[in-house]
Amino acid sequence: MIFISKTIPYIYALLYLNREGNPFHSTLRDRFWNQSQEASALEVNDFAVTYSLIPFRASTGFVVKINVPVDAKLDFKGLAAKYGHPCEEHYVESEDGYVTKLFHLPGDRKRPVLMMHGIFDSADTFIIRGKRSMAISLANAGYDVWLANMRGNKHSRRHVTLNPDKDPEFWNFSYHEMALYDLPATIDYILGHTGQTRIYGIGHSQGNNIFFAMTAMLPQYNKKIKVFISLAPAVYIGNIEMPTKILVLLSPLVNYLFEGVGNEEILPDGTILQRLLQKVCPLGLPGYVLCVELILFQLAGYNTAELEREFLPIALGHTPSGSSRKNLNHLAQSGKYKRFAYYDAGAEENIRLYGRKEPPLYDLSAVTMKVAIFTGNNDKLVVMKDTARLRDQLTNVVEYRVLKPRKWNHVDFVWGRNADIYLFPYIHQLLRKY
Repeated sequence: MIFISKTIPYIYALLYLNREGNPFHSTLRDRFWNQSQEASALEVNDFAVTYSLIPFRASTGFVVKINVPVDAKLDFKGLAAKYGHPCEEHYVESEDGYVTKLFHLPGDRKRPVLMMHGIFDSADTFIIRGKRSMAISLANAGYDVWLANMRGNKHSRRHVTLNPDKDPEFWNFSYHEMALYDLPATIDYILGHTGQTRIYGIGHSQGNNIFFAMTAMLPQYNKKIKVFISLAPAVYIGNIEMPTKILVLLSPLVNYLFEGVGNEEILPDGTILQRLLQKVCPLGLPGYVLCVELILFQLAGYNTAELEREFLPIALGHTPSGSSRKNLNHLAQSGKYKRFAYYDAGAEENIRLYGRKEPPLYDLSAVTMKVAIFTGNNDKLVVMKDTARLRDQLTNVVEYRVLKPRKWNHVDFVWGRNADIYLFPYIHQLLRKY
């Protein structure tokens, strides 16, 4: 979902094809007539009425039905309650004053599991699949499940002195600060709450970067993690595939433009773009083709078997969740320069910060915790060549597994309809073993 704003040109194309008077209009309308009858929780979309998308006959002409599942509107606590687990909210204050929200599904305190999401995401990603979600699967198995939120996302826009809506300095962070301050504070909080000395860790995408950077910079935390399960780690993304590769190569220009206009918060929750996507993307097959096949799958990998139309409104009800310009740029630097390094602030600033023109690399040889890496054949963001490079640089990889489905992509690790079949059994096996 990193570059979902690129949907706008495709939206214009879709609207053109569906306007009255276009030769394709009646064909599209007839093709998707029956789909409107399948909607359950419905609302009328005035925007779509204008363009007669997925129409049904009403006294005033053609209007549109959109399936809005209940899970799209429930927050994390509501989803947890719906699927059988009471949820607690905890707040963790980091050394530099940021306050992040931590969700807790209580279980066996002797088996705490901490889960960390990727960029522009939130803890919601681990529960929006309901009874098939990773969080519910682990909670059902009795684990004490904790779900972190990166600083700056919709759940963690707090600081003891800075206002995210007024103080640009609030957004002066990347995953480096999350690794140096937030994750250590979160782990210590969980250990203090449970009375344990070690936790299990699970990360997806950039969530892995935080764990690896933390244990590289603060090696003492290696002993606090029983095993770390790394799902599609975005540590090395130098072989990222098209079209995202173009955006990575252009990232210095994109960062310059964002910085120039003072846009420090990127893709936050509740924007006009998000609301527009929530209206357009669920519009049957046209919306699915536009938002998933032409956008998301081009970035993450094509796999219709794992992301069905009915799930799309739920995903859009919970993402994107926002992050900082600097965090996005730091991730892009990993792809552009093919390295896992501290933030590159430019030669002059690097000398001030690090005493050298180039930012130092994170020392992966210092990462001694047990690591299990999972990758997908069809992941276009974190390709197998890059996960293999990470595997070869770590000293304690206990498992490296390419998931069997040939089309398994980047988002299938958290959103996959059949993740409970293809992925979760391996996770449960690792947690039982260690």
